[in-house]
Amino acid sequence: MRKPKDGAKKLGCSVRTLKYRIARLRQEGHTINYDRKLQRYVLREEQGVKSKEQGARSKE
Repeated sequence: MRKPKDGAKKLGCSVRTLKYRIARLRQEGHTINYDRKLQRYVLREEQGVKSKEQGARSKE
């Protein structure tokens, strides 16, 4: 998601709810960071688990 507003729209919730959900995931131990280069929030994958984007890159 590019901006919280866009992510909230995609998920069908308010920006406040989206921020609450991100905070909740962080409290549960998930690593979620905002990547300025990608301009979106990124959930850090566990070691050994590839994201869809990483899998697509390795096939190229």
